Amino acid sequence: MSLGTSEQSKAVLYPNPFLSPNLMSNSFYSPSPNSGYLKALTSDYKAPLSPILLTALKNRQVAPEHDPCSSDIFSLGVTLLATCTNQSFEGYYNWQKLSFDYAKKGQDLLRMSKIGYSHQLVELINMMIEETETRRINLQQIQEVLDEVDRIG
Repeated sequence: MSLGTSEQSKAVLYPNPFLSPNLMSNSFYSPSPNSGYLKALTSDYKAPLSPILLTALKNRQVAPEHDPCSSDIFSLGVTLLATCTNQSFEGYYNWQKLSFDYAKKGQDLLRMSKIGYSHQLVELINMMIEETETRRINLQQIQEVLDEVDRIG
């Protein structure tokens, strides 16, 4: 459940915190001077960026056109993969070429399977780190996966 406010300023409970209107309008989803992308654009800061943001960074775009939620899902997937494999997210990127290493992603997902991580977690992370933004899993689909895992225990 997520607590939000309606237009009449009454408290409203949303069954899915990811779909709360307040979250979608929060600065987390809007351009901010504190975003990892803008920090990377203006300095040597490294952030787990989606492929579309890496391309925008190559082209030095100040306001790239992309789906911020989808980019955040990619970044979270990279962070989860790095955490599960006890590595830094930076190892999945070629910072000189501003590209993501999908071969390393595949190797590490396979390694996760071999060392005992659940198939559901490995597949969820794989879907989160999908190269194509329009084919990447969305928040509602992530919630459905988590609900299914919760249901089967």
